[in-house]
Amino acid sequence: MAFQKGVSGNQEGRPKKVYAGDTLAHGVFNLSSPDIPLERNEKYSNNDYIPFGNNNLFPQAIAEINRNSPVHRGIMNMKTHFLKGKGFSTEKDNKKLSEWLLKANNKNESAITVCAKLMKDKVHSGNAYVEIVTDKKRSFVNIFHKDYTTCRLSKDAKSILIHGDWENYQSKKGDVKIIPIYPQFKEEDGFLRSIIHIKTYEPQFNYYGVSDWIAAMNAAVIGYKTSKWNLSRLDNSMLSSGVLLIEGNMTDKEAKKLKEDYKKEFTGEGKQGKIIFMIKQLGDSGKTAQSNFTPFNNTTEADWLALHKQSAEDLISAHSWFPSLSGRAIEGQMGNTQQIRNEYQVALATVISAEQEVFLELFKMIIQNELKQDASNLSFRNESPVPMYDISIDKVMKVGEARRMLGLMVDKNDVNMERYISESASDFNKKTE
Repeated sequence: MAFQKGVSGNQEGRPKKVYAGDTLAHGVFNLSSPDIPLERNEKYSNNDYIPFGNNNLFPQAIAEINRNSPVHRGIMNMKTHFLKGKGFSTEKDNKKLSEWLLKANNKNESAITVCAKLMKDKVHSGNAYVEIVTDKKRSFVNIFHKDYTTCRLSKDAKSILIHGDWENYQSKKGDVKIIPIYPQFKEEDGFLRSIIHIKTYEPQFNYYGVSDWIAAMNAAVIGYKTSKWNLSRLDNSMLSSGVLLIEGNMTDKEAKKLKEDYKKEFTGEGKQGKIIFMIKQLGDSGKTAQSNFTPFNNTTEADWLALHKQSAEDLISAHSWFPSLSGRAIEGQMGNTQQIRNEYQVALATVISAEQEVFLELFKMIIQNELKQDASNLSFRNESPVPMYDISIDKVMKVGEARRMLGLMVDKNDVNMERYISESASDFNKKTE
């Protein structure tokens, strides 16, 4: 995998924000998601950067989706957890390298802390950026994770532009920070700075990476929209929206007061139970004032539970991940422990090892080229979330050991104290038969 060059793209910006309670009783939501960006030649563009999406805000759109979809976020968090494992492992006698792994920058972040952030960004968006800061003598080497939503590739594809507000970039151009792509360095404030761009390969993309789950982007949007729909229905369960027609003579001031009083008494939290007021003046007809309420009824039928379940399954597949490692064990198959054990072994041999190799290559390059240390033995420590073998405690623990654990007296002369618990239980059962 190449570290520095990635893919340009076009896309339709951030998803529209529609909040529960902003519509009528049942809630109507925009289920659209941003379009997948396509490559575009920016050679003759007026921009000094290569935009990621039609409005250059595709990373922001992805970040918003990631924050709002519970199942999707859970899968990504679990995947990142397994990718970083239990941290880095290396030779114990390499003191300088061991110290650097424990403190990789002046923020007291360890190398695995920085690596975990990079892994998270790559899982989230298909892109990750790490800045290298050193001096001419290479007396120190610091590495820093950079938020992928703030980074864009320069027009000549030789630098990364970092900006905190790409939506208003033109009016805040002076805030941009430009760092050359490794192995080039730029001197600034007495320090040398360079940046490495890690990206997930995708055909037809030459500048930016694309996340593995991109094919299930609609499923991620559906996941959080169905949750919002259910929340809206819960909020409105006891309060109906509709049209209130009042026939009677009243002034504008009286009508306004009636509306405010009704809203205060009968409209619930979050603006649910909205009422449209229609006041019909009677004039001098002499008719008795009366009112009529017509509720808005939701007649749409949909199996939202099945839709939500399908979106979760699509997300797991798109992530090339596994149900039990996402906290979603499949009923009717293996027992939970055995399922986790088996799926972890498959994940370790495929997805985990492949992703870890990308970051091992990255950190070995930094350590060997900049820190001038041998990193050939650098590796990840991986550990199964469940024991690899089923062990029955009663078959391996003796009666005396069990009594000591409980703080009970042990008679060393009693031969039964040296017998395994399972054997003693078996003898007891035979005696009572």
